[in-house]
Amino acid sequence: MTMNLSSYDKMLLSQEKQHKQQLILIVGNKKFICIVNKIFKKKNIIIKDFQSGKDAISFADQNKIDMAFIEIELSDTPGFEVCRKIKKKNTHIPVIFMGRSRQDILDNKMKAFSLGVDDFVSPETIKTKELFIRCNALLKRKISIDNLFYQAIIDPVSGLYNRSYFNFFINNEIKRAEREQSTLSILMLDVDNFKIFNDKWGHAKGDDILRKVGTVINSKIRDYDIPARTGGDEFAIVLPGCNLNLAFDIAQRIRSSILNYNISVSIGVSHCENNYNADTLLEKVDKGLYIAKDKGKNRVCVN
Repeated sequence: MTMNLSSYDKMLLSQEKQHKQQLILIVGNKKFICIVNKIFKKKNIIIKDFQSGKDAISFADQNKIDMAFIEIELSDTPGFEVCRKIKKKNTHIPVIFMGRSRQDILDNKMKAFSLGVDDFVSPETIKTKELFIRCNALLKRKISIDNLFYQAIIDPVSGLYNRSYFNFFINNEIKRAEREQSTLSILMLDVDNFKIFNDKWGHAKGDDILRKVGTVINSKIRDYDIPARTGGDEFAIVLPGCNLNLAFDIAQRIRSSILNYNISVSIGVSHCENNYNADTLLEKVDKGLYIAKDKGKNRVCVN
């Protein structure tokens, strides 16, 4: 799986949490589109159909797909190419290939399986009830995988990403920034006097504070920024393409908004300056956080 949590991935996670209707993509001729529409008529499922492979790929790049029916022979793009590009973004979605005959399926089975195709249908073999049952099983599997994906990268208390995903993401983003010679900033913050509060009021109240901090952070950053809870009361935010001045402004907005909950945070800010190295950047921002604490807390310090 190519894990690069962008605004698309955030949308995926948001939709999982809200239990949105499932979306099925159909790419093929009108006959196939009518057949699949009939199977899922009146079900709690959204159908989006295209006769153009290129249009389908463009749609899949911007949307979370739960299943795809793809005709093997399309007018503008081979079905194999459509499948490969859709699965690059929607890695674990079930795909059903639609052939125009049994022979069409037999001729393409091995290549299709190598791309991760799950099933095949043709006008000669389609049985509406059976196909619905098969599709339903594949959709249930997709939901289970999505839930596992969500649990693997999300901190359950703050609702932000966890440390392991943060480590993965920052290394990828620094490599990209170096490749493109673009800037990248990072914030590191922790809750002032959190241990005292936790000891006095208990872990349930402490968790409530972490949830509030997570909510504020999410509301003050851009769609493509990556916020994570990296330790007990410590948080970090990767800001791709963000210069130091903007990073400082974002940090100040977070700090001042958290004060509304009678909580204060100290924040360190740093960014890449020719040295594109994750360890160096994390050391710099950690020192900035230490300086903010040392100067009296409830402040933002750049290092």
